[in-house]
Amino acid sequence: MKQTIHSLIVGPGAIGSLLCAHIQAHSTVWVHPHKPAMSLANEVLSKESVPLNWQLLDNPQQPIDLIWVCSKANHSEQTASKLLTLHNNAQAILLHNGLGPQQALNKKFPGRIIYGMTTNAAFKASNGLFQQTAFGQTFLGYPHQVAPQSAAWLETITSWPGNLSFYKVANIESALWKKLAINAIVNPLTAFYQIKNGELLKSQYQSTINKMCKEIEQVALKERQSLPTPLINTVNEVIELTAQNYSSMNRDFHYKRTTELEFILGFLLNRAQKHAIEIPTIEYWYQKIDALQMQCSED
Repeated sequence: MKQTIHSLIVGPGAIGSLLCAHIQAHSTVWVHPHKPAMSLANEVLSKESVPLNWQLLDNPQQPIDLIWVCSKANHSEQTASKLLTLHNNAQAILLHNGLGPQQALNKKFPGRIIYGMTTNAAFKASNGLFQQTAFGQTFLGYPHQVAPQSAAWLETITSWPGNLSFYKVANIESALWKKLAINAIVNPLTAFYQIKNGELLKSQYQSTINKMCKEIEQVALKERQSLPTPLINTVNEVIELTAQNYSSMNRDFHYKRTTELEFILGFLLNRAQKHAIEIPTIEYWYQKIDALQMQCSED
């Protein structure tokens, strides 16, 4: 008899909804009730309409196999720590933006953390509906030099078909750094100017983008992380592919939400300080977004 797999999603927003649509044929799907009176979307409009079969977890003793962390990086470490302690046989898959929580959780729960990143995207079309706007790939892997407690989970997950397109990769940190580099450029600029991604292809932004790329390349080199060279070519390719999209930080400012600044630009500044590298353009945009964020919180 086939064993039932129990998944718990943390953060039932855009990516959480796409995830439910992808895994519900293979797993029972629960949602972590992180706030009272939560409402869940009931449909994802992807290549076809997909009704969502998920429910809030009302029994903390419910056995959980997989904890999918799709919430913002600001909350992921604390929430994942709590849930991994409660469900001591579960593994956590981290799908949030930015870096920092992954390393902290891996240190605290070695062998139980799967790093992930996705190039899929969706937006909230209405209270009960999310629409997929980008059909990309989702890369999963275990941290370097860490023996997983149950390596079979990664094989199982990546065998599930669906619109998120799961792939197992040997060097997941490289994929995470590539996404971090792109986010570190696209997010602050589109957030500050409140523009779609495609606007960044205009000549007025290219000098700044080039400076940011060179600074990120310096940090990545010291961290022994490989990035596409030259980075600016990859960044502009992604901007062109996502030209009609709004970045997550852009939408955070639009809706007056807390951004993931500390886990994107803040992480790079932290790494640069560790290696005694000056990255003035990144620091300038960190300060600009931080000041704007403080101003929005006071309004």
